[in-house]
Amino acid sequence: MKLPSYYFRHSRSDKWLPVVNYNHFYNMVILLLNSAKGRPINVLEVGCSHHVEGSPKAFRLMPYVGLYVGIDRDPIQSELDHKCVFLQGEAYSDEMVDRASEHGPYDLIIDDGSHLTEDWNFFLEKYSRLGEIPYFVVVEDMRCRDLPDTDELIISKHIAERSCEFGWRFYCSELEAGRRYADNV
Repeated sequence: MKLPSYYFRHSRSDKWLPVVNYNHFYNMVILLLNSAKGRPINVLEVGCSHHVEGSPKAFRLMPYVGLYVGIDRDPIQSELDHKCVFLQGEAYSDEMVDRASEHGPYDLIIDDGSHLTEDWNFFLEKYSRLGEIPYFVVVEDMRCRDLPDTDELIISKHIAERSCEFGWRFYCSELEAGRRYADNV
């Protein structure tokens, strides 16, 4: 069976581009969740309509994924099938969280949307509640230098409690450091 990164590359997803190159990270996360769950995983992704077919196509083709739910305000450019749901509208709203919850719970929850601090806060607070333990919440393209000097980015009490309870940690590190870590796992 092919690694998840194969599907990202051949679907023209931005997740394999050299500038971000999440290949090692998503290979590790998806295979770990797939093994831990003993079944194909359920994925929720905010911000999925750019880069032509991209992530929706990659997740649709992956044998590791049982359900993919994509959210975006722009129309999706990818073909959908029985294991894909597309929700169009404002992702960072309680209404959209409610709509997404109808298809959950999720094992992998990804924010690749606006990349704005206030939206990161909303995503972490609201969407993280839709996961089924064990699960991963990923905010793509967040780097330490992107964060304000103030405590504007708030890690919700809910996430902090779950992180400690299950031995997870919230990391904000430069992408290069993340690559070195993923390469050594």
